[in-house]
Amino acid sequence: MTLSLIALAALIIQPPAPAPKKPEKPASFVRQTLRSGLRLIVAERPNARLCTLDLRVRVGVGDEIERTNGMAHAVEHMVFKGSADRKPGQIDNAIEALGGELSARTTRDETQFTTTVPAAGWQNALTELSELTTKAVFRAEDWEAERPVIESERALLGTDPVRTGIGALSGAIWEKGEPYGLPLLGTPDRLRGYTADDLRLFWRKHYVPSHMTLVIAGPVKADEVARAVETQFAAEPEAPMARELRRAVPREGVLILTATGGIAEAPTNTLILGWPTPPAADAHSQAVLLLLAELLSPMPDSGRLSGPLVRARPLARSITAEIQLQRAGGMFVLTTVAPKKGFEVVEEELRSQLQRISEDGFSDDEVVVAQAAVRARLLAEEGSVETLAARLALFDSLDAPESADAIVQRLTAVTATELTRAVRLFLKEEGRTRVLVGGQ
Repeated sequence: MTLSLIALAALIIQPPAPAPKKPEKPASFVRQTLRSGLRLIVAERPNARLCTLDLRVRVGVGDEIERTNGMAHAVEHMVFKGSADRKPGQIDNAIEALGGELSARTTRDETQFTTTVPAAGWQNALTELSELTTKAVFRAEDWEAERPVIESERALLGTDPVRTGIGALSGAIWEKGEPYGLPLLGTPDRLRGYTADDLRLFWRKHYVPSHMTLVIAGPVKADEVARAVETQFAAEPEAPMARELRRAVPREGVLILTATGGIAEAPTNTLILGWPTPPAADAHSQAVLLLLAELLSPMPDSGRLSGPLVRARPLARSITAEIQLQRAGGMFVLTTVAPKKGFEVVEEELRSQLQRISEDGFSDDEVVVAQAAVRARLLAEEGSVETLAARLALFDSLDAPESADAIVQRLTAVTATELTRAVRLFLKEEGRTRVLVGGQ
């Protein structure tokens, strides 16, 4: 079956969707599914002066197959080329005239469009966001002009050793055939084979309200926002297309990779160590992993890894620990930047420290300090409309809306013993993927 036929099959009229679900109203936000199928979350912040609109289209590289790889990112570029009523650049200009800036990115689970504007302009910003995502036109000449832009983006990413290393890690940590293993930007050959019509069909299939999550945070009223969104993102009611939810299968065993990235003359190398982690909906595991990252390498140079290897000796310039949330399975990532000379010693010491931690464990006092730090950081996100909207939109688009609050609540239940077990379970020596990134 050709790509066109696959996409056309998705346009067959679906049975009418059920009436909108009754809104649920926790203390700080209203969540509801509109008649069009769009999932709307409104965070009412009466005292805020700004309003953030964060729209997530629930499609990313994890939803692609080989013959559509790179399309999610390409469509993200192409929607900025205008609509029937907007010339290229006019939507960006309109948002800037409101006092905001429109940004976009594609991940392995979603495509995000977001802006923050003075509160009085939120409805105008909503109009432009709707125009951008639901009324785009795909002209052949625009696609011919945009392909080199994507290639330039690929070249620019190649100068960033961290993003190069994490990209290589993401492609290697899963079993062959798992969707998370496909390149985020596709490949040059694959992109050259796509037409504007191919991208239009991909857009028609995925850029529909029933595949969208929209969060609006600011001094707004939920009922007023819902009416405005119903108007701007109008669509024939449809039964939401079920999005397959399965746990991504990690590759077994140790894998050692070398990637080229960064600046050739740079005096440092970048080492990325990664391990697969549970899906975002596993809130307890995410709480454990957040604490583990805090214990290993809180900024700037303390913690069980950064303390001895960055501050005390020092062997490395920096060590950071983070978790990457993903719908079907995430990653725990350690990133170490160190001088090229003697780099092998740094890697050996890093692995030795992890082995020592798995044997000695953590103290209760360490855990209490880490719990307070992580909890304070997560709660601080609620003080900004930008970070609040981003957090709510992320977890909803990953089909894990309850995890946004559940992670905060479960932090205090995690014990030192459990964290020690987590090192043995999640950061196993025999399950690591290692990527070393040097200069070009």
